[in-house]
Amino acid sequence: MKDSDTITSAQWAKWVLEAIEKIRVQKQRPSLERVCYGVRQNHNYSESTVSEKIEQLVNEGLILKVYNKGQLSYKDPGGTASRCIVIARDTDLTKLVTRSIKEIDDPDGSSVKTIEKYIMQSNRIDVKAGADLTTIIKTSLKRAVDKGWLSNEGKTYKATGTDEAGGSRRDSKGTPCKSKRKQSVETPKVSHGMRNN
Repeated sequence: MKDSDTITSAQWAKWVLEAIEKIRVQKQRPSLERVCYGVRQNHNYSESTVSEKIEQLVNEGLILKVYNKGQLSYKDPGGTASRCIVIARDTDLTKLVTRSIKEIDDPDGSSVKTIEKYIMQSNRIDVKAGADLTTIIKTSLKRAVDKGWLSNEGKTYKATGTDEAGGSRRDSKGTPCKSKRKQSVETPKVSHGMRNN
């Protein structure tokens, strides 16, 4: 068996991403077991070694670990890190933290540390001088709880199912969002001389 320490993180990431892509093409969830198996088909390492390397890649931000419907899977962070978010002292991340918790989808809830790590891995973050990302995330989580979008249980947060999609559909500055679903709810009540067939 080859010595795994002589292989660079970039090379490991390439192998893991190739395995993830192959699994996705087969319309399967890239679980730890499947990704390990995919890597081991082409490279002679034990399952524990591959598993350990995947966790190392997650910590380095080269692979994204997500919960989807309560199940763990892995993604290419390059595909999700296209959004660039500028963080200033007055930035409101209420919608972002709510969406992140839904995407993490951990049945036990998500801690501030987990949410921050997910946001950092899923986006390109530009933190301006004087801004503290952790403090802004905590403030935004509190706002989301106050709005009823999230519930807070001890040190973890969960999505309530009642969020901006079912509410006002306005962003943090009060600007209307793209969806106009609410408008269609009101329309049937107003006839104003329209023809009845």
